Amino acid sequence: MNNSEPIAGPDTDAPLSVVLPLAFVAVFMAFACWTLLAVMGVHMKQMLALSSTSFGLLLATPILSGGLLAVPMGFLIEARGGRQVILGCLAGLSLVLVILMLVKSYLGLLFVATGLGLSGGLFISGLHYVVGHSATHRMGVAMGCCGAGVIGAGFSYLAVPLIHEAFRWQVAPMAYILILGITMALIYLLTDPEGLADMNKAESSEPGSDLWPGLLGSFCLSYSVLFGGFVALALWLPDYLSAQHELSLKKAAGLAILFIVPGALAQIPGGWLADRLGPQRIIRWTLLVCLGLLLVLSYPPMDLAVTGVEQVYLVEFRLPVSAVVAMLMLLSTAMGLGLGGLLRQLYDFFPRHIGIAAGFMLLAACLLTFALPLLFGLGNDLVGIRSIAFMLLFVVTGMALVVSECTARSEERRVLLARCRARKLSSAHAPVAQPAMPEDDIRLI
Repeated sequence: MNNSEPIAGPDTDAPLSVVLPLAFVAVFMAFACWTLLAVMGVHMKQMLALSSTSFGLLLATPILSGGLLAVPMGFLIEARGGRQVILGCLAGLSLVLVILMLVKSYLGLLFVATGLGLSGGLFISGLHYVVGHSATHRMGVAMGCCGAGVIGAGFSYLAVPLIHEAFRWQVAPMAYILILGITMALIYLLTDPEGLADMNKAESSEPGSDLWPGLLGSFCLSYSVLFGGFVALALWLPDYLSAQHELSLKKAAGLAILFIVPGALAQIPGGWLADRLGPQRIIRWTLLVCLGLLLVLSYPPMDLAVTGVEQVYLVEFRLPVSAVVAMLMLLSTAMGLGLGGLLRQLYDFFPRHIGIAAGFMLLAACLLTFALPLLFGLGNDLVGIRSIAFMLLFVVTGMALVVSECTARSEERRVLLARCRARKLSSAHAPVAQPAMPEDDIRLI
C-alpha cells in the first residue's frame, strides 16, 4: 500500500482537515458529557438528599454503562460506519441532556447516567471515522488528535461552575445541547456518507490483522492502565490532594485539572513519535517512566529516627505539594504519550476491525476505571495509607509492561514464521526453468 494514499481511497470527498476537527469536537463533548454529573451531581445530591453510596453509584454509572455499550457499538460501527454512529450518539446525548433538565428523582438520574454512556460509542466512532480519512504515514498523529478530546473531561470542571454562578446549574445541559447540535449539523453538512471503501479497510495479509484474542487481550490491559488509570486518578486526585496536603477542595480540583490537560494533549506527540519510531518503543518507554514515577509517589510521608552518639536525629521524608503536582504532570504526560502510541499500534494490528477492537479496549478500561476508586478507598480503610492508590497502579502497570513485551515478541515471531512459510510456498510453486535446447533439436521440432 502506498503510504501517501488515504485509507479511504479515492472516493473520500471530505478531507482530513475537515473530518479531524469535527471528530475532535465530538470526542471532546463526549468526555464533557461523561463527567457532567461529577460536577452537577453536587447540587443534585443536596436537592435529593442522597447518601454517599447513592451519589457514588450515580457518578460511576456513566463510566460503567459506557464500557458495557462499547462492544456492541464497535460491531455497529463496523456494520454501519463511523459517521452514522457519530450522528446517532450526538442525537442520543442531546435527548439524554433534555431529560436531565426535566428529571426530579434518583431513578431518573440513574437513567440519565446510563444514557451518558453513549459517550463511549462516540469516542470509538470518532476514531473509526478519522482512520478512514487519514494516510498511513500520519495515522498516529490523526488518532492522537482525536484521542486528545479526552481534555473535555476537564471542561465540565471549569464550565459548569461558571454557568452556575452566572445563571443556574440547569442552564449547563442547555449549553451542552447547543454545542452538540451545532457539531451534529456541521458533520452532517460538511462530511459525506461512508462508502464501501471507508467501511471495509484495506485487506492485510499479516497474521496480526485478525482479532487474535491474545493480542487483543494485551491491548486491553495496556489501554486499561493508560486510559483507565488516567481517568481514575483524575476522579480521585481532588480528594487525595485535599486530604494528604491539607488543601481546600477547590484548590485541589484546580490542581487535578493540571493532571488532565498534559495527558490529553500528549497523545498528539505520542502518535507522531509512534509514526516515526514505532509504537511498541513508545509504549515500552512510557510504561517504564510511569513505573518510576508511581514508585516515588507510592512512598508515604515517613520519619526516620537515626540514633547518634549523643542524640537521636529525626529525618523527615515528605514530598512538598509542588513536587507531587510536578510528578503527577509528568505521569500524565507519560500516559498520554503511551496512549498515542497504543492507538497507532491499534491500527497496525487491527486495520479491518478498528471499531470492534477499540470497543473491547474501552470496555476493559471502563471496568478498571470503575473498580480502581473502590480499590483506592478499600486500601485506605484497610492499610490506612493514602498513597496505596499509587502502589496499586504500580502493580497493574508492571503487569501491563510485561504482557505487552511478551506479546510483542510473540507477534514478531509469528509474523516472521508466516513470511518464511509464504516464501517457501511461493518458491515451491515457482515454474522450473527449462534448459536451453540444442540447435539440432530445435531443427528437428
